[in-house]
Amino acid sequence: SPHWYANSHLTDLTSSQSTQRCAGVPASILVSVLQHLTHLRTLRIKDAPSSAILEILALLPSLVSLDTQYLGHGRSKYADEPLASLRELTVRASSVDVQGPELLWPWIRSLIPRPSLESFTLNAFSTLGEACVPRRFILDLAKTQGMTLKRFTIQTAQLTLDDVECVCTMFPMLEALACTVAWSERPDPVCLQHPLTWCMPIHGVRCRAKSRKLSRGRIISER
Repeated sequence: SPHWYANSHLTDLTSSQSTQRCAGVPASILVSVLQHLTHLRTLRIKDAPSSAILEILALLPSLVSLDTQYLGHGRSKYADEPLASLRELTVRASSVDVQGPELLWPWIRSLIPRPSLESFTLNAFSTLGEACVPRRFILDLAKTQGMTLKRFTIQTAQLTLDDVECVCTMFPMLEALACTVAWSERPDPVCLQHPLTWCMPIHGVRCRAKSRKLSRGRIISER
């Protein structure tokens, strides 16, 4: 079991100390421990069942920062809306296929059902080529977080040029954007810079973007 250093007034908790993680720990055990930490504001939890995270958020009303993994194991039967109003959310996903895991995107949205999020980071690693962020996810995220999100970071998974412009349009409070831009053929430099320069003067976005040329889903060059 994970090595918890916990008391009812704890405000910051990391579930892994050295090599100790939540792998193999039943969701019911995690929930039974965390439900007593009602003052918890920051939670970094590894190898926990994805199906348990929603229930955990329903028990931690003070939580504002969550760093967790999406393991793609099982569906949550927990239907209650989270009490936590997250300001910072980091999601790590591995072995993502090139189409993106079907349940990842609605799972992320279920963690943040009301306007609150200021910083979103997705670290998604693929073994079958570059994973792309669906446009529908961006649009759905903007429905609830459009007027609160300030930092949007997508590591490894890609956005298209049109997606970058969409992000800048749908999140008018955006201050920082970090992403990888996907393109299939070498673009005109003006075309590549258009959505980036369009964002920066209007919204003050500090955009760090990489352009990657793909061949059959694999990176063959980077500039």
